[in-house]
Amino acid sequence: MTYTSDQFSKITIPRLDFSNFSSEEADSQEAFSKDFVNSLSRFGFVTVINHPFSDDEIEQLFSWNQRFFALSNEEKMKAAHPKQANPHRGYSYVGQERLTSALEIKETFDQGPSQDDIYPNRWPPESSISGFRSSMEEFFDRCHSVHIMLLGALERGLDLPPGFLSHRCLNNSSELRLNHYPSFPASEISQAGAKRIAEHSDFGTLTLLFQDDVGGLEVESQDRPGVFFPVAAGEGRITKEDLYVPKVLTVNAGDCLQRWTNDKLKSAVHRVVLPQGVRDDDIVRERYSAAYFAKPDREQHVGSLTPFLEKGEEESGYERITAWEFNQSRLGGTY
Repeated sequence: MTYTSDQFSKITIPRLDFSNFSSEEADSQEAFSKDFVNSLSRFGFVTVINHPFSDDEIEQLFSWNQRFFALSNEEKMKAAHPKQANPHRGYSYVGQERLTSALEIKETFDQGPSQDDIYPNRWPPESSISGFRSSMEEFFDRCHSVHIMLLGALERGLDLPPGFLSHRCLNNSSELRLNHYPSFPASEISQAGAKRIAEHSDFGTLTLLFQDDVGGLEVESQDRPGVFFPVAAGEGRITKEDLYVPKVLTVNAGDCLQRWTNDKLKSAVHRVVLPQGVRDDDIVRERYSAAYFAKPDREQHVGSLTPFLEKGEEESGYERITAWEFNQSRLGGTY
């Protein structure tokens, strides 16, 4: 489907109720799975309510997010990301990571699996932020289990055997990122051509995103390259400590899923810009989000899988390189 310019401002990313998939009713499970596939096919994005994460888990996640970035620069740099792309772990200051040549006004903290023989995590000292490491490791594992559940829904929606996708992601090599977009004058973006984060697609299978209520996330149309429309932040609640806790999980497709499905499910290009309605003389609110970049096992190939190839064309589609090789080819240009 194509849209006029006016219609783009009114597009709403589909919202699905995960309780339908977790119910015991086969028809409900089937409907959720088909809708999940259709949403990723049309938009590359979908929002999910009644997801498996508890309110307490998300509240703790956003509390740790704010507490980490409230540390002094000296304390954050004790877990510094290296100047080069690898290991993709630890704290990156504003301007360190760039997806394009434009300045990106964000700071981040990246972690991988707690047991990673190649790239161990870089944590701030326990004396700087007690409990941060253990809580983040626990949430990382929860994200992995939800990723496997969602792959199960894709398998059902795509009429694939159970485990066809998920068994390729059991040896977790994913990454969890905390994002902080500092407050700043809106004029700095318009004058410098900066963004909170530039146009990009994610490397892996699915991205699980929680974002606050500030807004600014936009996704590119699958039909009209270069045309973006907003992804609503979704409802949440505010705690007694003025902490915003989102209730909606946003999910988007990544490059490896596009490669596996031979473009049936396309990776969604997206960015974070000024929230709608912000003027040049405004001070833009700071923004917090957390993204779990789910990925295949490093040794799994990310060429097109047989069910998505034309009959008799075993070598068509994307080349059979490993997920590790593909990830490294994409990561190298960001630092």
